[in-house]
Amino acid sequence: MSRILTTSALALALALALGFTACDDNDDDNDQGHHLEAVGVALVQGTDTLVMAATADSALVVGELHVHEGESVGPLLVHFLDEEGHWFRPEADPDGEHSLKILHNQLVLEVTVDQTEWAFTATGVSEGETEIVVRILHDGHADYVSPNLPVHVEHSDGAHGAPVGMRLMAGEILLAEALANGTATGGLTVPVGGALQVEAWFVDAEGVVFQPEEDHSLGVTSAGNLVSIQTGAQISEGTGPWAAQFTGTSAGQDQLQFQILHDDHSHYNSPDIPLTVTQP
Repeated sequence: MSRILTTSALALALALALGFTACDDNDDDNDQGHHLEAVGVALVQGTDTLVMAATADSALVVGELHVHEGESVGPLLVHFLDEEGHWFRPEADPDGEHSLKILHNQLVLEVTVDQTEWAFTATGVSEGETEIVVRILHDGHADYVSPNLPVHVEHSDGAHGAPVGMRLMAGEILLAEALANGTATGGLTVPVGGALQVEAWFVDAEGVVFQPEEDHSLGVTSAGNLVSIQTGAQISEGTGPWAAQFTGTSAGQDQLQFQILHDDHSHYNSPDIPLTVTQP
């Protein structure tokens, strides 16, 4: 859920610069040469201007980015204000000379940047107040740094925060648990040639038990490679994405680590979970 500028705030914003509908992205003013000269920034979703900073003073920022835990706002198009009072959006930069960077607190907010569109999506991780900073990067330095732009992540019923622990279940039976302090209790046992299927559930700091959204996936690694591992649909068609099956290949003691994977990084890494592979 987003919060747009109030009528009075919008009037102030319009007094500071031309409205976005009057901006022509292909105007000659957008040709910034080797530098993208900007003095202000605004975050726009659809026809709504959510946050605007027409000066370098954080106290004069208008609006707020508002998002619920576990939910996303975006894509948010990033507009910049030049010294002549014109709003512009940079064109795609295939050579990577300029890029968009969003500084944020990863414990509260997740940000995914679309460099081609000069836009980003914000996802609430845990309830709280935080800020983001928008930067235009150019050859290792910043052509523009915004003031702090406020973000409010709100808790909602059924929502969850960042995972701090995990439970491995076989039906209704708890086999192993990863605790928030980085330790683990219990463990998994599987015979050589036999198979064990478990389901992974995660726990946030408030004790909410959940399985992440569909755009995340389960990763599992074995330290000793004493088992073969299958997850989700690899097990069988229709198997949920948070299931894992272990087939024993060699007897011995092993350690497993579980991850929540999203794009090219992990949102959670479990402590080592003990695994025993026995002779049948």
